[in-house]
Amino acid sequence: MRYTIYHLTRFRFTAPVVENVMEVRVQPLSDARQNCVDFSIVTRPAARVNTYVDHVGTHVHHFDVPGSHRELSAIAVSLVDVADGEPDPAL
Repeated sequence: MRYTIYHLTRFRFTAPVVENVMEVRVQPLSDARQNCVDFSIVTRPAARVNTYVDHVGTHVHHFDVPGSHRELSAIAVSLVDVADGEPDPAL
């Protein structure tokens, strides 16, 4: 089965923020039961997003939003193939 997953993280601030540095872990893992076929993430305000894999194999997306802003959104879209059948209860 193929799923499209939309994830929105939104922050609204009561006063202007002059810079925002953030890491998010929203990319689905690929393993024996599922495969992340495609993944994208964008921010508003726009920021350059850097990616690394942490010590447990999770994709981490790091970005810095310089300049004054009152709201920050990170929008992730994933395309995931999931195997049929019951999941292994040991997982």
